[in-house]
Amino acid sequence: IRLIPMISCSAKIPIYNLFVFVFFKEKAGFVFLFIYGLGLFLLIIVSLLNKEDENIPYVLELPVYRFLSWHSLLKNMILKSKEFIKKVTGLVFLFSMIIWFLEHFNLSLQWVDDYQMSLLGQLCQRLIFIFKPIGIDDYRLIAALIAGISGKELIVTTLSLLTQSYHDFTIHSGLLSICSSLNALCFLVFVSLYCPCIVAIATMKKELKSTKDTIFLVVFQTVMAYTLTMIIYMLGSMLK
Repeated sequence: IRLIPMISCSAKIPIYNLFVFVFFKEKAGFVFLFIYGLGLFLLIIVSLLNKEDENIPYVLELPVYRFLSWHSLLKNMILKSKEFIKKVTGLVFLFSMIIWFLEHFNLSLQWVDDYQMSLLGQLCQRLIFIFKPIGIDDYRLIAALIAGISGKELIVTTLSLLTQSYHDFTIHSGLLSICSSLNALCFLVFVSLYCPCIVAIATMKKELKSTKDTIFLVVFQTVMAYTLTMIIYMLGSMLK
């Protein structure tokens, strides 16, 4: 439970693709390797620091092997899908609605077309001082990170909305106008390591059976992501 969120999930691939294509075309392979390698490196370090007693016996119970029954497979698939939709989709939908509301209404609860004047825009502008030490100094990037808690896929969507981009060319130029290559690298590092999405958090709580432990792991991972991103930003600024 501690280690799995450090590995980049498939939902983060579109984010990596977008930023790598815009800022690191000639070094795309190296940047991808660095982002994935950083997560794996941290996974190894944390697993060594939390090493359990090696004398604890390990018991593996093998299932009974039978010929595949398509009827049983289909029935089980439908039951599992219903269970997943019931327990998880409600949280994602609720969180997505909250993000949508914050993006389109201001403090007076009036509809706004300028996202900078929305509740989310106003909140993110006040949070810039927290993210500036890690190289994320534009409110639109911060808004995308907040939306990413609902689902990492929403990061690209949010950036597209906030930069008023309607096709590939405009979102590329929009990103170039709000951050440099160093800022983009810091953003990618933070995205790859900060707290998992609401679905993963709900699963963690279910498995841990403890709200306190779940909150601790989410905070720990976010603080770790913040610290490493700040180190990379400081080193990058020194090498400029």
